[in-house]
Amino acid sequence: MIAVVAAAACGGAAPSLAPDTAPAQPLAAHADGHLDGAALGWTLGSEVHLFVADSAFTQQIYDSLLRPRLGAKAPVPSILTLAADRIVTRPTMPGYYDATILFPGGASPADLVLVRLHQPGRCGAASAVVELVYSFPQAAAPLVPPPHTTVVGYFREPAFFAEQRRPGATPADSVARRLLAGFA
Repeated sequence: MIAVVAAAACGGAAPSLAPDTAPAQPLAAHADGHLDGAALGWTLGSEVHLFVADSAFTQQIYDSLLRPRLGAKAPVPSILTLAADRIVTRPTMPGYYDATILFPGGASPADLVLVRLHQPGRCGAASAVVELVYSFPQAAAPLVPPPHTTVVGYFREPAFFAEQRRPGATPADSVARRLLAGFA
């Protein structure tokens, strides 16, 4: 199911889920770069690309992160890009990670590197698409999934990862199901 949804994330509508699988928390973006929720994506070597095909979430990202840096009268191109280091209020304390990347057989922390917004129709989806690019810290090398692996990115470091911190640590089945429902 993950692969089917991941293929649809930037190429069309995702398959439907039962109403009782609704996410516990909707996607949200904050001015300090903090994101709430989860998204699907895949790895490309040492980085992860997560995609959210949701016009409301894209508008939140634009309003909270990009518009303040572009100015009110800036033209809006078909793709907007913001390097994460340009988000001055983003936490930078040691040990902080922006997301946990869940993949078959494990989980790894990751740092936000780039935010890209695609206008509706540009990425094959009818809605606007947010592309979030994350990198793995050097210390996570043994926990990194191989390239071209379908992954779930859980924004912010969840408690299960902070507590377990061991190779191959994965969330409980119920947590994984909630995460899948949250971005599907």
